[in-house]
Amino acid sequence: MNDYQPITADEAMEHRGISRKTFLIYLLQFPLFGGIAKYLYGFKSQQHYLLNKFSVAGFFYYKGPEIVQKMEPGEILNMKPEPENIHDKYAVELHYKDTMIGYIPRSDNRHISRLLQQGLNMVCTIREVNPDEDTWHMCKVKVELVA
Repeated sequence: MNDYQPITADEAMEHRGISRKTFLIYLLQFPLFGGIAKYLYGFKSQQHYLLNKFSVAGFFYYKGPEIVQKMEPGEILNMKPEPENIHDKYAVELHYKDTMIGYIPRSDNRHISRLLQQGLNMVCTIREVNPDEDTWHMCKVKVELVA
């Protein structure tokens, strides 16, 4: 009456199926189950919150016009607060790779400088590059808070 029969190691390997990791990856591909799995396992996508859009200030006075041909929309600029700046204590330098190309305009830099100095995660992305524009409009960027 007992129909249970032990299986051999070869049979166990044959019926193994997919791994748990592969199953979860497949599960995340379904919208409803993906949302549940993200909630259960703590997966959170990073949200980007737009803080401002502007043209790079001082682009003409730094290396901007020399490298504008190499710059592409979507590339990331490094932001460096410069609280020791004698002209503007909220100054924020913008660097393309390792080259300084200018500043965040004074009219837009106060809140960005404060957030950077507090250690918040922000990203500055090139929106437009147009070498045929006037130098103060050649490079347009946006700054977003990443949370």
